[in-house]
Amino acid sequence: MSDPTPWIVAEDSGAVRKHAPATLRNREAIAAELATLLPRQGAVLEVASGSGEHAAFFA
Repeated sequence: MSDPTPWIVAEDSGAVRKHAPATLRNREAIAAELATLLPRQGAVLEVASGSGEHAAFFA
């Protein structure tokens, strides 16, 4: 038995990219929490971001 993959392949302007459905469900809550923890300005390094959707949303 194989583990289910959280990725759904999506098409964006003809390019195939990965989409994680959980991103849409939790990005607002994560952004709100990060706003209380991080300074208003500065650089942040995100490591192992998976699809990168959270990083794109936060940017």
